[in-house]
Amino acid sequence: MTEPLVPHNIAVMLKEAGFDFRVSHYYEEVGEAKPFNNRNQHPPQYDFNSRVGYEDCCSAPTLSLAAQWLREVHGLHVCADYNMIMKHWDYRLRDVIECSHNVLIAPFPTHDHAYTAAIEKALIILKERKAWAR
Repeated sequence: MTEPLVPHNIAVMLKEAGFDFRVSHYYEEVGEAKPFNNRNQHPPQYDFNSRVGYEDCCSAPTLSLAAQWLREVHGLHVCADYNMIMKHWDYRLRDVIECSHNVLIAPFPTHDHAYTAAIEKALIILKERKAWAR
């Protein structure tokens, strides 16, 4: 089983937000993520967002790695939960720094869809914080 990667639009948002964790996949453009192949490094890991010569590329982390970065670097905890009453997935977003939370009870068909939406919402919050800080 392989972990799902963030879609291209989220990868671009992560790059703009400063995501710098090492990953094993990257995007050159919209489409499928490409694996980074380096026989000298096991597993192959690279930070495509900060690498000179890769300005048109962006790192393609797994959903869980993106969530880890949001939590550890920015204090935003995201998770997907199954709503037993409504029988669908939703997400929770907790701002550890400001002690607030956001719950979206929407009919996401899968865990990954809800998790991706939570990551996207967290990145929007980060972008708004940066705009306010100016």
